[in-house]
Amino acid sequence: MASHVLNRAIRGAIMVHQTCLGGTIRAVLGGSLAGLLVALSVAGAHAQPVPAPAGENPFSALFGEWTLKDDKFQYVGDGRTVETQIIPNHHTQCARVNTDRSMLCVVKAGALNGHMLWTYDASKQRVHWLSHFGTERTGVGVGTFDKASNLTFKVSFTDEPEGSYRQYRYEWVSPDEYTLRSTQYDRRGRATGNWYGGAFVRLPASALAVAGPTRPPATGMAYSVEDDIQKVKAILKKIDADITDTSIYSEDVVHMAQGSRAITSKAALQKVLAAEASHGRSNMTHEIVTLHSYSDLVLTRGRVKGAWHPANGGSPIPFETNNIITFRRAADGSLKVWHVIFNWVELERYQP
Repeated sequence: MASHVLNRAIRGAIMVHQTCLGGTIRAVLGGSLAGLLVALSVAGAHAQPVPAPAGENPFSALFGEWTLKDDKFQYVGDGRTVETQIIPNHHTQCARVNTDRSMLCVVKAGALNGHMLWTYDASKQRVHWLSHFGTERTGVGVGTFDKASNLTFKVSFTDEPEGSYRQYRYEWVSPDEYTLRSTQYDRRGRATGNWYGGAFVRLPASALAVAGPTRPPATGMAYSVEDDIQKVKAILKKIDADITDTSIYSEDVVHMAQGSRAITSKAALQKVLAAEASHGRSNMTHEIVTLHSYSDLVLTRGRVKGAWHPANGGSPIPFETNNIITFRRAADGSLKVWHVIFNWVELERYQP
């Protein structure tokens, strides 16, 4: 299977794990992530390691956003009874940090937050895992890829009995789904009978992100569609208030209006907008029709409705436009308008 499967498996583990050998499952994202890492390291400890995929980040298949399939997670906490737990709104965001051999995953699961860092040692063909969830749970482990790009880890946690560990096995079902199985072992290496597992699926916008971006992410920090919507709305509000405000544009902005040649810098755009403002003003409102978030950019389709008020006092001229806008994500998470293309709607064609 492709490395994509392995990455998905990892996310699944992030969702839930047990607090102790005989304890109950903590239905939290931090636990599951730690569990995933553990399983991966255990499999690596007992399987013959193989090289990670060449020529790319070995964790790239996991880049994007993931959630628990059907919100369902199964576990055994007493060594015998299989129970099904519903864990709604699980969300894991995984992204490249600032090297080609690492990945940072940020996890949100209700009131419990956490993160994990994976790094790949090509010389020994091993994956190293460091995670932290809540206030006390720190996980350290090692894992390996198999020939199908699945992962197995063996991970120890600070809030579980000394000497115990967890073995995680993640297997790809498809590029957008993986399964997780976490088995608990005591200090003598004996299975306790407790385990948990489930299936995890890629969020739709995240699937687009895997195929879409062509440049490395600007940052390994987490992002969300909800946050990006608010950031984009704030930028569009500035444009509505003052079209000459170029603080919201990147230095290498590309602006393409219907019937016009492309403007390819902020300085050139500033001159054009200032000249336009000298002839009148626009009262307008930008609307977001669709929005897709990626690790390095945000892509929107939108429309604008308003009226142009000539400086000479003539009658307002109503207008409507459609647009495609990309926003570049900076290292601090902020967004800048990067590419703009729009066309005018011939309103007279739509009048009753």
